Amino acid sequence: MSRALHRTVCLVLLAMGLGACGHDATLTSSGGGLVAVLPAERAYIAGIVVSRDARFAGSSSVLVAVNPRDVYGSPSADVMLTGDYRILWRSGARATAADLQVGREVTVWAGPVELRSLPPVVTARVIVIER
Repeated sequence: MSRALHRTVCLVLLAMGLGACGHDATLTSSGGGLVAVLPAERAYIAGIVVSRDARFAGSSSVLVAVNPRDVYGSPSADVMLTGDYRILWRSGARATAADLQVGREVTVWAGPVELRSLPPVVTARVIVIER
């Protein structure tokens, strides 16, 4: 395992441990610089971006599914990109909605509102692009 990958794995494990304590997890690099602050609670969904959709009033959404070959038979969510949300690369660098391309692996923390439909519709709070 490369040193950089090992450091990233350690930081993720640290974040998960801090998340269990009920506080936001702060990831820092070995140099002490802030990498990212992730919500303390468990992510709403981790999966693959299956599609992108332009919505009304300039907003958009991405459909995220755990199994992209069986979107409606596996956990999935229509994630609305509206309001106050952050998109980050796993490294902690900022990303944009344009980086949420079909096929990307993402982890999504959702806002407080969930529309119970198939798939559920949620608002994005934090999205981490894994790769």
